[in-house]
Amino acid sequence: WSTAIGSAAALMSVSALALLAGKFIAKRVPLKTVQRIGGICMLGLALWTGVEIFTG
Repeated sequence: WSTAIGSAAALMSVSALALLAGKFIAKRVPLKTVQRIGGICMLGLALWTGVEIFTG
């Protein structure tokens, strides 16, 4: 049970932190900028995945 309780507590903590960080970012950074940063991150992950597919 301790693993389940610990993982649930961790999930709730991270969710609360994401909520607070999201509010902070939404107030100070334009939505277009957030979308561009998110797109760049996703592009980076896609490139990384592509490299991993071909290089093993």
